[in-house]
Amino acid sequence: IVEIMGRRAKLLRGNEGLSALPPTVSELSVQGRGKFENQRLDAFRVTARADRFPKRMYIYYRLKDTDAYTMMPMTEEPTKNLPTGAKEFSAVIDGKSNDAVLDYYVLAENAGTVTFSPANYTKQANKVKLSDLNK
Repeated sequence: IVEIMGRRAKLLRGNEGLSALPPTVSELSVQGRGKFENQRLDAFRVTARADRFPKRMYIYYRLKDTDAYTMMPMTEEPTKNLPTGAKEFSAVIDGKSNDAVLDYYVLAENAGTVTFSPANYTKQANKVKLSDLNK
């Protein structure tokens, strides 16, 4: 029976239709100040969507190029109009100063795999300036 099950397991592992696919991160954005709002932003609000039934999403960020990245779990947002298997997540990061620059990437995790956005995060992470969000 071990021999038969070993062959069956090998067959199932080779079937692409049965393999776990990583989630796809889409609509990754940082919320800016509204057009007619007077109050300046003092924090970065990052939102992202992922498909293929994501369980968790994390943001890795730093405010100085010399700092190490800090990991923060993102919060799942209650949304009604998303397709089945898709979820939206958000995180709020304190800007520390008016000229703060957020350097960040996200990790999305589902039952069997993970994915990073951007895919080349080790060489080119996302960057956004708090002063640009307040324009």
